Amino acid sequence: MNRFRAFFQSRSMTWGRVEMLIMRLLFAAVILWSGIVWKLPLDPDTFDKPNGVAAVLPLGWMAKVAASGFTEAVTGITLALYAFGIAPALTLLPALLLMTGTGALRNSMGDISHHTQLVAMVLLAQWIVYLVAAIRRRAWLRVAHQEQERVILWSLITIGAGYLASGMVKLKASDFEWIQRVPSISVQVMKAVWSASYSSGEAVSGFKAVTIPHWIAEHPNLARLFFGTGLILELLGICLVLSRRHAFWLGLALIGMHTGITLIMDIEFWNHILLVAIFAVNVPGFILARKQNAAR
Repeated sequence: MNRFRAFFQSRSMTWGRVEMLIMRLLFAAVILWSGIVWKLPLDPDTFDKPNGVAAVLPLGWMAKVAASGFTEAVTGITLALYAFGIAPALTLLPALLLMTGTGALRNSMGDISHHTQLVAMVLLAQWIVYLVAAIRRRAWLRVAHQEQERVILWSLITIGAGYLASGMVKLKASDFEWIQRVPSISVQVMKAVWSASYSSGEAVSGFKAVTIPHWIAEHPNLARLFFGTGLILELLGICLVLSRRHAFWLGLALIGMHTGITLIMDIEFWNHILLVAIFAVNVPGFILARKQNAAR
């Protein structure tokens, strides 16, 4: 019981200036190359049923703006300024508008996915924290060290809340029988693996297409144990904010979960992996901390 309580005991979380700079640089790279939809395949003016923000605001013009090299250059420059801590409440705004706008347009095309959703949520959370700090302190150009730490903390809160919400949705959608229904995942595995043949026209066979689905069906309890671990990790996602040690080890476990899903189902979660690696695992911070301890 004491160990159980100790696991959920929170500890203060602080970060150094250098490691937070590295976090911002890496996050800016994720936004620039993975988060924003620069080129949309269809004309947004032809959307029959726009949804999300696009259903409320006219965002069709954003498709042409996002596709221009000038917009990419401006967004890259402003993200660089954000990374170096210069007026982040202002320099994050172009990326935020582009990411939410082009994301809404893509969803309106029917390309509904959530692989960039967590990136957008972290981006929005950071911008709100920076904006509130700038308004309160009336200082827009530079941000105090404590405010930068608050931004990292809220990034972790957003990531953890995203995983918690994902786990709760699984439970609610399955009437809290998700683990009991795990054997039916064998069908989803087959669908995910076979989807690659829809474009190539070639039949899929081998370990992923045959062996894994059969193993799940033949060993339901082992499958429940294996896949149920992933559900528990999602529900524990909010524990990322308990301490840096919690964030490190739980982050590694979440990366392992996503890697396993990729290997089994050919479904990639690169943005999730990158976010967890940057803000939770934080390898540069881990290395810097070890060097500091060794110097003492």
